[in-house]
Amino acid sequence: MCLPRSYPVPPPSGAGQKQPTLLERVRRSKGAWREAGANAEVQQWVSRGARINWLHGPPQPFDHGFTLRDLTEVQQTWLKKEKQRHLDNGACFREKKPEHVSQTFLVPKAGSNPWRIVYDFRRLNALCRQSRYKIESLKKLRRLAKKHDWCFSFDLQDGYHCVGIDPDFQKYMQFDVLSELFQCSALPFGWNDSPRVFVKFMKVLVECLRSPAAPKDRAELRRLKSGTVRDDDGKYDDALVAHSKRWDLVERESYRTWTTFFFWRTARRWPTSYGNGWSAC
Repeated sequence: MCLPRSYPVPPPSGAGQKQPTLLERVRRSKGAWREAGANAEVQQWVSRGARINWLHGPPQPFDHGFTLRDLTEVQQTWLKKEKQRHLDNGACFREKKPEHVSQTFLVPKAGSNPWRIVYDFRRLNALCRQSRYKIESLKKLRRLAKKHDWCFSFDLQDGYHCVGIDPDFQKYMQFDVLSELFQCSALPFGWNDSPRVFVKFMKVLVECLRSPAAPKDRAELRRLKSGTVRDDDGKYDDALVAHSKRWDLVERESYRTWTTFFFWRTARRWPTSYGNGWSAC
């Protein structure tokens, strides 16, 4: 049941020129994502945002009440700064009409930021379809890694905030922080489909890092197999064979420039049975 509550009217946006948010910067480069080999689903996420795939929904309005009230002074100071940072990078925006308000809590984490804001979307998740997805693991190194290869790992700051939520579904991701109502405009921690969306989103970037030419060659090979590209005699078999051989070469050479994506911020050295090992930097 949605209880009657009143929130302050969001202040008007400043008239001065603002820096583009992470979402805006990603959406400006949607052509580059298409060229990188992103499929139709990922292109939809880039241009408009992820959508909720309902299993039993959408939900009726609900309000789970105020949260984050028993914070220490240190936590309150950090939360106020983090709230403003999320507003600045486009992860959320202020809202005045409560419809589907979930609770919020802080989770301790390692690194420069002592906490992470997580949303209690259990009510929402119970109505969402749970999709399966695969996460790349170290097992893939057995096929990719060769002696004297180099590996590096990296961590994206606010990586979830690079992927938007479709405006038609943002109203289901409202939350209360320090008696202010907000609405998610980017992937939130707490939605059960956020990891799948982010993994598929990052897969496009990782494939480009391993071999910048690989996605374009893969797309060209699909066109050849579908018969959309033909030679002067109206045939595409010879072109397909030639391009398949070229793709095999690209695939083999891409192993020499591979990288893998993990959620590790610090560099480490990984032992290997393929020689003297390689360094991660």
